[in-house]
Amino acid sequence: MGSLGDTPIAVVVIGAGNIGSHHAELVDGSQEARLVAIVDPSDNGQALAARFACAYFHDTTSLLRSGLFIDAAIICTPNKTHATIAGLLSEHGVHILLEKPITTTIEDGIRLLETCRHNNTRMCVGHHRRCHASIRAAKHALDSGAIGRCIGVSGVWVALKTQAYFDGPGHWHRDSSGDILLVNLIHEVDLLQYLLGPIVRVHAERAASTRGYRGEEGAAVTLRFGSGVVGTFLALDNAASPFNIEAGTGESDQYPYTAQDCYRLFGTKGALSVPDGRLWQPAHLDQGRKSQWMDSRLNINGKEVYGEQLRNFVAVVRGSEAPVCTGDDGLSAVVVCDAIRESIQTGLPIMLQGT
Repeated sequence: MGSLGDTPIAVVVIGAGNIGSHHAELVDGSQEARLVAIVDPSDNGQALAARFACAYFHDTTSLLRSGLFIDAAIICTPNKTHATIAGLLSEHGVHILLEKPITTTIEDGIRLLETCRHNNTRMCVGHHRRCHASIRAAKHALDSGAIGRCIGVSGVWVALKTQAYFDGPGHWHRDSSGDILLVNLIHEVDLLQYLLGPIVRVHAERAASTRGYRGEEGAAVTLRFGSGVVGTFLALDNAASPFNIEAGTGESDQYPYTAQDCYRLFGTKGALSVPDGRLWQPAHLDQGRKSQWMDSRLNINGKEVYGEQLRNFVAVVRGSEAPVCTGDDGLSAVVVCDAIRESIQTGLPIMLQGT
């Protein structure tokens, strides 16, 4: 539906919630992209389109029938709709930045990736924290051997979601397609695999419910990575806590900045906490536990994380860069979360397919 060159790429934002509005603002302010339309059935969609003086459409079908010239779309709709909307856009030659999860089922994810390959459309998945300077600094530190061989990891994402989150337009969060596993834990799974490689086995325990909805409210998970790293992760959305990555990075006004860490990685030569980038190394490794400790900070400098994600997406559409998070990466996170859900339901450890 579009043609690429040196001119700004034509982008449509589908979904006018908090994240869709932020994407629209970034596209509108970009020199490499231009916002041509908003798609959303709500009054918010019409208001957002008016704010940025672009076209408005009630749904994706209306957009595609309009003949509007577009190169790419950013999809920020409820999780259940991702597969249908992204597949339809791909069939019309539109490149896609798809908010996580790529899909809510493994089967839908496989079909969507096949559709994109068949239509030669490019996809990025919105696991945006891969673009965060603190995560990139941690990745570099691990890959360069700052803590030696990583042996174990401990992580936490705990926050108290209010009732308003589950009411009105957010009612879909009450179901399994929009619960903590596919909204929050999937981000953590993606980052852990980005930092440490593929997860090959999980064992999960369900957290207590305080709401009684169909969706999960939390879990304690043990993890084994293909590299041999073992770890634990605690995820809860019904407990008050400053310990979550949003609060640690200050990336969202929904989570006041606390500067607290939420991952701790332990290696043969030291330990690293993330996202604060605190590196602990023994002054004398040969003294083992008796050694004094040297405490330093990683060099963390970077741009606004969603802005960096948009920059990468534009470059992917132009064919000049690979996606920071590919469709295969996004599907891998869904596979792990599906295994965690199965483990919660059965009480058994789950080996992932292909491992």
